Amino acid sequence: MDPVLRLAAVGCGRVFERYHLPAIRAAEGVGLVGACDVDRRRRAWAESALGPTPCFETVEELLDQVDAQAVLVATPPASHAATLESCLAGGWSVLVEKPMTRTLDEAQRVLRSQRESNATVRVGFNRRFRDRYAGLRRQALRLDGLSHVSFTFISDARRWNPLSSEVSSAEQVLHDAGSHAMDLVRHVAGRSIRSVCAESPDPVCGARLVYIRARLDGGIDVDCTVGHAPRYEEWLSIAADGRTLSVDVSGRSATGRLRTAADLALRRLSGRPTPTDASFRAQLAAFAAACRGRAEDIGADARAGYDAVAAVEACIESLGHSGVWCDLANLQPKGGGDEHE
Repeated sequence: MDPVLRLAAVGCGRVFERYHLPAIRAAEGVGLVGACDVDRRRRAWAESALGPTPCFETVEELLDQVDAQAVLVATPPASHAATLESCLAGGWSVLVEKPMTRTLDEAQRVLRSQRESNATVRVGFNRRFRDRYAGLRRQALRLDGLSHVSFTFISDARRWNPLSSEVSSAEQVLHDAGSHAMDLVRHVAGRSIRSVCAESPDPVCGARLVYIRARLDGGIDVDCTVGHAPRYEEWLSIAADGRTLSVDVSGRSATGRLRTAADLALRRLSGRPTPTDASFRAQLAAFAAACRGRAEDIGADARAGYDAVAAVEACIESLGHSGVWCDLANLQPKGGGDEHE
C-alpha cells in the first residue's frame, strides 16, 4: 500500500488556504497531487501557492489528469452533493467540508452513493478533534444520568469579509454554525437527536442568532445558541450525576477572553498550532487512516453527515412554523424516498 495518500483538492477558497493546506503540508502521510477552482482569482492564487502542483478549472479535469486516491471537497455547500456523487462514482474517498449537503434529498443521494461505492466519506466537523471536546465526550460516555447539554457557538462574521455589513439569514447560520452544533452535541452525548425547535429574533447590531432546543435519545435536553456576529463565542457544558462539566473555548468573561487571545498569540509566535489548526491536522490524519482501512476514528462518516443535515432541515422547518417542535423521524426528502433503503 502506498505510504502517502495522494489527495486532490476541489475548491481553493479561504477555508482551504487557512486550514486545509497547512494541515496537508504538516501531514506525514498525505501528499497534494492537484487542485481545482472555478474562480479564476482563487485558481491564480493556488497556482502561485502550490508551486509545481497542477491546478485546473473543473473537477472533471482534475480527476482525469491526476493520479489521486482521495479528494478534499472545500467548495461552497451548494456544490457538495454533485461533487460527492461524482467522486464516489469514480471510486475516490472524500473528505468534504460541512455541511455534507444543503438538503435532505441531496444527503440521501450521497448516502446511497457511498453505500454503493463503499468508499470512505468523512465530513469536516473538525470540532470533534479538539482535545478538550474529545475529553468531555469521554467523560460524558462514562457518566450515568446525563440530563442536559448546552452549546454556544457564535462565529465572528468579520473573519471572512471584514468590510461587509450584510447580516446573515437564519438559514445561513444554521447551515454553518448550526451544522457544527447539531453534530457536536450528539457526538459528545453519544445519543441521536429526536426532535428540535428553533427561533431567530430580528438581528441586533449586525448579529443574527438562532436559538435551538433539542431532545436526544434517553430524554436528554439540549440548548444551543448559534450565530454570526461581530464577535466570537464558544463553550459547551454537560450536566450529569448532579454536576456540571464544561469546556470554555472562547472565554466567557473578559479575563477569559484575554487569556485565550494571549494563548493564541503565543502559539503563533512560537510556531505551535492553534487548537483549530491542530483539529484540522488530526481530522486529516484520521481521514487518511480511514482510507487505508485502519482502526475506527471519531470522524463524522456519511451517516453522521446525513444526521446533521436532517437536524438542520428540521430547525429550518421549525423556523418556518413559528418555532414548533419538529420530529426528525417525520422528515422526508423533498425528492421522496427513504434514507434507510
